[in-house]
Amino acid sequence: KAYEDGRAKVAEAGKALQEHAHLVKEKESAERQVEEMKGLLEAALEATKDAEASKDAVQAALEESEWAKAAVQVALVESERAKAAEIEAAVQSAIR
Repeated sequence: KAYEDGRAKVAEAGKALQEHAHLVKEKESAERQVEEMKGLLEAALEATKDAEASKDAVQAALEESEWAKAAVQVALVESERAKAAEIEAAVQSAIR
């Protein structure tokens, strides 16, 4: 009976060791997956930062183009006024 009890305990210990080894493998696999996900998340964060920087650059370029458009509009109005003044002066000169 003691022999059978000993064998049963050895078998039980063997099963426990196998289960422990299996759990260790699962833990290592989960840790690898966590590291992979961490890498993916860090890459996504960098991509998000790059996208935000690109968005900011596009926004700045848009604002600069709006300023340039306004400056061109002002220059056009001034040019039209100058041309009108020249024409008026030429007409007045011709009348005299």
